[in-house]
This record gives sequence, C-alpha cells and structure tokens, in this order.
Amino acid sequence: MARTTGPAMSLSASGSLGGALVFSNWKGRPYVRTLVTPSNPRSLLQVGVRAMMQFLSQHWDGLSVPKKATWTDPSEAKNVSTFNAYIGYNMARWRDGFPPTDEWPAAKIISPINLVTLGAVVQERSVTLNVTWSSNADTIGCVIFRSPTASFTPGWNNTRHVIPNYHPTAIAWVDSPLQPGTYYYDAASITADGVLGTEVGEEQAIVS
Repeated sequence: MARTTGPAMSLSASGSLGGALVFSNWKGRPYVRTLVTPSNPRSLLQVGVRAMMQFLSQHWDGLSVPKKATWTDPSEAKNVSTFNAYIGYNMARWRDGFPPTDEWPAAKIISPINLVTLGAVVQERSVTLNVTWSSNADTIGCVIFRSPTASFTPGWNNTRHVIPNYHPTAIAWVDSPLQPGTYYYDAASITADGVLGTEVGEEQAIVS
C-alpha cells in the first residue's frame, strides 16, 4: 500500500474514489490502495465444499469411540488431530469423486440403498426437495446435487447440500434463496464405509 500526504487534495480522506481506489488510515497514517472486488463466495464449487465440510463436522460428533479411534494412525502420520485427519481424508475422497467414510480406511463393502423418489416443490424464491428412501442403518446421509443445465454429472463441484440420515424414510430440505431460473436436481445416498448410491434421477424446478 502507498502512504499519502494530503490524499485526494485534502488533509485526510476515507472511502473509495471512482470505483478504483480506497483511502483509509492505519495507525494514524493515511494510505491508498486499489479497490479489490472479491470473487463470488457462493459459486457452486464453494457451496459444494462448504456443504460437505459442514456435514462432516456435524457427523464426527456422532461417531462412536471405536470409529474415531481408527483415525489415530493417519492423524499421527500427519501430526494432526484425529478430527483433522478425518476431515482431510474425506474431503480428498470427495474431490476425487468418492463419498466420505466413518472409519479409516474406507472399506467400501456395504451396498448402498437407492433413493426411492426425489420431488421438487417450487415456492417463492425457493425449492423444497422431498426425498424418500428405505430405512437403512448403514446409510449416513443423502447428497443433493444442483445444476443450471440438464443431463449433468453429479459431483463435488455441484453438491448443494448433504442431509444427515437419522434413519427416517422421508426428508425435506429447502434450497433458498434462489434467483428466477431453471434448476436441475439429483440425489444419492452415502454409506458409512464410503460408497455412493445410484442417483435417483433429475428433477426440474422452474423458479419465477
């Protein structure tokens, strides 16, 4: 940043100028810097990363002591906490197209349940997703995917939300706020040992 003397033809200044410069003070010294506009913090990719991070953080609290203990070896290898080892391993799996697992390493032997239906109910600036499935204690959640285009490939870069499964047979989740437009949704279940179920099929929602 540049120090200024009599910035903007005055003894002091603050705020922006011409949408290009910002004047302020730091420890009593006036300075000027270029105005930086941050990138969109709610891009599909950023939302997808946050959705899985939130799910993992909440899900960790409910894991049994024996399951948490399986993360001791990777945590010691990386010199981090078991929680951080769990988060890091599962986020890396998700970026590679694989769902998270409760225990390390992912066994991937449980057959996932297939979701029965995915219904979209359009409301003002929102869409309510209704998901039904067969109850299964080995299913830990349901991933909701969203895309602005049809025939999309569900993945970590278009994940909209991860719904925890507490063994119900019907779940409703509201996606909002939404701008007017056409949205396409899909969903799949996650097993406790890192297997993603088959997507239920796209559901279109037109928000006016």
